[in-house]
Amino acid sequence: MKTPVYIFFLLTVLITASGCSSPRKLSIKPDHVDMLVSLDGEEDDYYEELILWCDGEIIDSRKARWKSDNIDAATVDNSGWVTSKGTGTAVITARYKGVSAQSTINVTRKITSDSRR
Repeated sequence: MKTPVYIFFLLTVLITASGCSSPRKLSIKPDHVDMLVSLDGEEDDYYEELILWCDGEIIDSRKARWKSDNIDAATVDNSGWVTSKGTGTAVITARYKGVSAQSTINVTRKITSDSRR
């Protein structure tokens, strides 16, 4: 009856190998984003999804803690979705199991026909 022990060993290895249990390298892609914002009220905010990578594998972004250092320029939700709010630069940080990564967001004003006057 070596089969159950062997199957148990394989399942243990697979579960341990996946899920980025002890991250060595965390990254956000894209690591730099240029976004627009309409300051004249003509359009809604612009959105961008940031993807979290842990040791070369995509992980569920909802497992990380996300933060923007400048919420006047851009905010980020619990899933890594960035929303432009105003012109400026924001650094978005994701923290996962003690390791962090950053993405820089540059927000500029959208040129509309009314803003050219």
